[in-house]
Amino acid sequence: MVKGTVKKAVPGKRMISYSVKHHIRGRIRIEVPLLKKMTPAELKKLAGTISTGPRAKGIKDISANPLTGSITITYDPVTVDIKSFIRDLASVEEARHLALQKD
Repeated sequence: MVKGTVKKAVPGKRMISYSVKHHIRGRIRIEVPLLKKMTPAELKKLAGTISTGPRAKGIKDISANPLTGSITITYDPVTVDIKSFIRDLASVEEARHLALQKD
């Protein structure tokens, strides 16, 4: 189980700050302060981009809440290594790539 604040450095990569607020096998809710700066439309589009991207195999649903700055991911725990999935998304380079795909 993933718990608490997670901001593990990956050598050579800057990471976006996030913390795990709730996690049960197959569903995780993480708080990402950066999300509070996005509009609901931007969040919806970003969630759609993530859930249909190349790393999305096994991701069942992604929803974001701009008021709490959290994102909830429902996933297949057999198919998805959620720790790696989140760590990849939290890399600044990945976030920049996803942001460019928003439009």
